[in-house]
Amino acid sequence: ADGPDPVGTLARLRALPNATFVRGNTDRYLGDLSALEDRDGEWSDLIATWEWAVDNIGQEGRRFLAGLPRDAFLDTPAGPVLATHGLPGHDERWIEPKTAEEMQTIEWHGTRLLLVGHSHIPFVLRGEQGTVINPGSVGLSPQTSWRPSYACLDFFAGGQIAVQHRQVEWDVDAYLSAFENGIPINSKAARMLKVLRKLTQT
Repeated sequence: ADGPDPVGTLARLRALPNATFVRGNTDRYLGDLSALEDRDGEWSDLIATWEWAVDNIGQEGRRFLAGLPRDAFLDTPAGPVLATHGLPGHDERWIEPKTAEEMQTIEWHGTRLLLVGHSHIPFVLRGEQGTVINPGSVGLSPQTSWRPSYACLDFFAGGQIAVQHRQVEWDVDAYLSAFENGIPINSKAARMLKVLRKLTQT
């Protein structure tokens, strides 16, 4: 939504074999910008970029994003897994990695493993209710020194799970150059670009 290649990004994701997608809050925004309420003007420049992204991905791309499920259940050797963006039923709420107390307020829907995103912070949080895993973010990852972050999970019978968080190096210069091709740069992207330019100068 805020990057230079929404068409290529969406195409690459949709080409992944055997992939299960869940809809995040920004996917919901792009799926139907008319339903988005600007919060006292604070999103005006964000919306301008999102309108540009929507124009590029086209009607079919918007339908795809709007039609993604909010939550997805996955069958694994370790038992059922619930994947969602924020918290089950809420794509703009999230859990902090600092304490297990918040886990008591989560609706687990019969699972003991929850895969989440939204905060862009990679973590594993274990409690009596189960385990919450956040892989971090591939596209916007300030918590990992701007290295794209993801996680690999291995599931074992008996409920055991092995988690590996990984970050990768990437072509920052090429990404910065891509922003010179006419994308509207909103305040969120501007902050990111400022930090990335400093990284390339060190």
